[in-house]
Amino acid sequence: MAKERNPFREVAIAMAIAVVFAGGLIAYISSQAPKSTPSLLVSTSAEPRAYTRGDDARRIADAFVQQLSMAHHEEAYRLMAGAYRQTTPFSSFQSACMGSPFLSSVQKVSLQRTRETVAPGENKGALTATGVMTTGSGSVEAMFSFVDDASGLGIINVSIAGTPAFPMGSAAVPAKSAAGKPTKKP
Repeated sequence: MAKERNPFREVAIAMAIAVVFAGGLIAYISSQAPKSTPSLLVSTSAEPRAYTRGDDARRIADAFVQQLSMAHHEEAYRLMAGAYRQTTPFSSFQSACMGSPFLSSVQKVSLQRTRETVAPGENKGALTATGVMTTGSGSVEAMFSFVDDASGLGIINVSIAGTPAFPMGSAAVPAKSAAGKPTKKP
């Protein structure tokens, strides 16, 4: 007597052969592929990013905020541009830092955008950097204005929530009252 054909058995055998063949093919291909170890550094883009003046601005702003957070006002004052330091005494700078609920409790700054406006024929221009300053009084928008001077890039002012934090020159020094005694009305 002849055995009867079982189509399910034939399909199962064909499937088993296909699985073994596919497994062998995958093993062969993976053994031939070059082994690469993953990099410990994560790149944000395929190309290395070019150095910009915005990098200097971020570095200086970070150092400035770090000094203020530790109440090292002298060190923060040294990061101000020479033009600011020439027109504004340290005592006025320190008073502005201590009198501001934001500067007196600053913790960190994160600058997301820098902008440089260059005059025709010049290679450097006015540089501003904007972002968020985290303080004990809340997070506020901060804009740093920079100027190039003899020692490099320096902070000329910081605006917090649209208001300049550091008055310059005569505006920084409390003016003596010009008014005398009030006059009596007849």
